[in-house]
Amino acid sequence: MSQVPYIPPPADDLGSPSEGARAPVVEPGAVASPPELSVIPGELAARRPGAVWRARPADEPVAAPPRKADLREPYAWVLPRRLQFFLELLATAVAGLVAWEVLIQWRWLEPGLPDESLASHGALLGSVGLLMFAGLAWNGGFSTSRRISGVDDGLLLVKHLVLAVALALLIAFVTAGFGTGFTAYSPRVVLAYVALILALTAAGGAAAYTWQRRMFRRGEGVRHVVVAGDGAAAAEFERFLQKRRWLGVRCAGVVPVLEGATESQRLGGLVMAAPVLGGIDDLPRAVRQTGAGEVVIALDEDERAAFPRLATLLADAGIRFRVLPALFEVGYVYARSAGLNGLPTVALRVEAVDRARLAGKRLMDTFIAAGTLVVLSPLLLLVAALVKLTSPGPVFFRQERVGRDGRHFFMIKFRSMYAGAEARLKDLMGLNEGETVLFKIRNDPRVTPVGRFIRRWSIDELPQFFNVLRGEMSVVGPRPPLPREVSLYETAQLARLRGKPGITGLWQVSGRSDLTFAQMVELDRHYLEHWSLGLDVSIMLRTALAIVRRSGAY
Repeated sequence: MSQVPYIPPPADDLGSPSEGARAPVVEPGAVASPPELSVIPGELAARRPGAVWRARPADEPVAAPPRKADLREPYAWVLPRRLQFFLELLATAVAGLVAWEVLIQWRWLEPGLPDESLASHGALLGSVGLLMFAGLAWNGGFSTSRRISGVDDGLLLVKHLVLAVALALLIAFVTAGFGTGFTAYSPRVVLAYVALILALTAAGGAAAYTWQRRMFRRGEGVRHVVVAGDGAAAAEFERFLQKRRWLGVRCAGVVPVLEGATESQRLGGLVMAAPVLGGIDDLPRAVRQTGAGEVVIALDEDERAAFPRLATLLADAGIRFRVLPALFEVGYVYARSAGLNGLPTVALRVEAVDRARLAGKRLMDTFIAAGTLVVLSPLLLLVAALVKLTSPGPVFFRQERVGRDGRHFFMIKFRSMYAGAEARLKDLMGLNEGETVLFKIRNDPRVTPVGRFIRRWSIDELPQFFNVLRGEMSVVGPRPPLPREVSLYETAQLARLRGKPGITGLWQVSGRSDLTFAQMVELDRHYLEHWSLGLDVSIMLRTALAIVRRSGAY
């Protein structure tokens, strides 16, 4: 009699989680283990011969497998960072205001401060605040890629404050007191301002840190990882996460890596809280289904031969992964916390674009999106009126799509179909002119007359610039797929989810709907591997030409 691991159910046609998502899938002839017979590893957690196991008492709570909707939480680590950004920005502004009024205007610490020095002192202190805050923002002080850490963020604050003071003094010296000619600054005024801004910004960061800890303890806003491996290292890593919930990382499941293991042996690797999600070949699919952001490879000595296969599989799928170094098999007590949210892991990059270039792309996206919405606002209002007046239903159509790293978001378009079009999709599958993954009909009966016109000229896509402003999409990038399309992807095709989806892309200027899915994937991979700002500009210019020619649009 074999035990059956928990397997997340497939999404329905619209990508939403099905009811009863917590029930295990039981194959014919197999019997799922009842909860009271579940086992968890003892202190010598392993599934190797001779390992110590203990039965879980019936009254001991077991964490339920997380639902898909919980795992693709869009605000994981984001809300505390946003609060920190706001509080520290407010603290910087308040410190500058208090310093100007109390230290400079009132001359609280320096009664003999000459009038001609007030402007120079104000410029110096203001420069310190601006340089400190800008330095923090530029160097990841508010990055959502890591959680708020009291020690690390405190040291980063002190570092950038010291650098800001030194740089502001250098600027004052070079510019002769910011153009005032006064450079004899009062040390007491400067030091008092440094102490004030340090205290206020540290207090803001501490408030955000406290709120973050409370969120993580409640299981809110956390990030999830899938663990590859089912030996002592994997089990110890999962226990490490379970005992330190305030770290903001949860294990969404485990994938055994040894071939030929029985189901009971696979369950033996990690059943404390995380479900078994299949074998190595199932790993990319398991990551997408659970909504996990990364894979942590935690291998015992006899499992390490599987590492090249794992690394190749994940790199081809565009999935970020980290490796648990061998020394951590001994225990985490002696390890220095680093890497994934303060956890002892080594990150391996699968992205070809560095942070500075991504920042440049984001800046260009924001500028283009904002400018386009302002310039074309009369056209947007006209189309909105036509859509509303010519057919019943809302002006905008919001559809769930899959973005970068498998994150789900709602893409906004002008409604070009009659109300209830999604419900008729199954009835029209027999008319599909596309491949298995893509659904295409050249003369779709669900499209309204106005919708046919705005589709032909790509006007229905213009509201997606709001998605760009929200950071969910880019102006140029891969086509944003539907969840049901992603569920049919092969492993290599998942690589197109490495970048933010775009309003336009190589697929848009190379045939649009006339392309096969394989051609679209190849174009997206080429774009992600050879991206540059120049390529984006070229694609945007070619997009304008493709719209005028109306090639491949229906």
